[in-house]
Amino acid sequence: MRFFAFCYNGNPMETEDFKRNRPLELRLTAHSETEAEIIKEQAQALSRVSKRIEQYLNELGRLNSEIERSLREGDLERANGLIEQFNETRQLAHKYLYFLVVQREAVGFRIHPDMSKIFPIPPRKKRVDGVKIQQDHNSQ
Repeated sequence: MRFFAFCYNGNPMETEDFKRNRPLELRLTAHSETEAEIIKEQAQALSRVSKRIEQYLNELGRLNSEIERSLREGDLERANGLIEQFNETRQLAHKYLYFLVVQREAVGFRIHPDMSKIFPIPPRKKRVDGVKIQQDHNSQ
């Protein structure tokens, strides 16, 4: 039994014939362990993509606050730069949301919840110009 365990644990002298003729119980255990590892990797991949989307959503919230502050201060150049960053980050969030749906399908999930409710990505922002800002302040 010791020799068998030694061979099964990776002895390079283990022959293909021996591998094929392993007891069924050992082959099933190895198969189950491999399946468990694959499922674990799939779950970790889904988790990584979800966390990435959450990071982008947090960044969008931070950028939105910065944009509002810049507009209140009248710094249109900075606001437009932040709007550009906001839109680029938003695009990345959409890209990773797509990756999440594709990975879910690859794992076997065919029905997806409404991902826009789970990961609410805000709408695209338009650049601001000075005339509009002045009109908004004058109308108050």
